[in-house]
Amino acid sequence: KEVLSIVGDGGFNMNALELIIAKKLNIPLKVIVFNNKKYSMIKFEQEMEGFKEYETNLDNPDYSTLVTSMGIKGISVNSSEELGQALDEFLSYTGLAVLDINVDGDENPFFNITSKVKI
Repeated sequence: KEVLSIVGDGGFNMNALELIIAKKLNIPLKVIVFNNKKYSMIKFEQEMEGFKEYETNLDNPDYSTLVTSMGIKGISVNSSEELGQALDEFLSYTGLAVLDINVDGDENPFFNITSKVKI
């Protein structure tokens, strides 16, 4: 079965080269990467504790270029206007693919979760 993985760029950086194994084994995997060029959960945890952001910025490669160099389909999204068409292309592609979605690094990653879930 096809598998869809949705990850942040920090986690993707730690595991991106595992895609070589997925390609070798013909695993039908699709990966969406929310790329905000930082460890945003760490950033907001620091700020919630009253500290300044410290060492959370990432110098990410262009993920589309990276995975294309591995023989994997790579698509980048740099604006909300591109998202619909890119998602259609990504989801309709047969085989291993990565969708790199550039998002705002200052958006609170906890906001959508905590505002909709009663704890």
